[in-house]
Amino acid sequence: MGEIEKPIFRDTRRYFCEYCGICRSKKSLISSHIITHHKEEMEEKGVDEEEKIEGTKSNTCTECGATFKKPAYLKQHMQSHSLERPYTCPVDDCHSSYRRKDHLTRHLLQHQGKLFNCPIENCNREFLFKANMKRHVKEFHDEDHPPTDAKCQKQCLP
Repeated sequence: MGEIEKPIFRDTRRYFCEYCGICRSKKSLISSHIITHHKEEMEEKGVDEEEKIEGTKSNTCTECGATFKKPAYLKQHMQSHSLERPYTCPVDDCHSSYRRKDHLTRHLLQHQGKLFNCPIENCNREFLFKANMKRHVKEFHDEDHPPTDAKCQKQCLP
């Protein structure tokens, strides 16, 4: 009864702008914020502050202002702004495609992982996540919807 409620999520933002106090989750976001919104204050402070941020300027995204430590990270990030999706899944009947190769690699792990089969007889649905299988069972195989229900049969087609 006298317990303190714990927050539902943990706030991971921990980088603060020294000029206005805005808080961000990444140092690079604060750096680009300072460059964009506090140029005058930086000039008043002197060259030292400019030199501190100078390293991030050369690796700044022209689309969104995000900054990166390495040019390779910027190059990878720039693919996220492209509409082109050159990385396609090679698995039959899977039409997923991605802008970045690392996203395709992550996707391919799903095809290699364990699938969760619907436990109801004559239902051949397979799921990547156990929670999705449980939701399926609850929605289509509860007492109001027996396995022979037309709605389920239509939904359960592989």
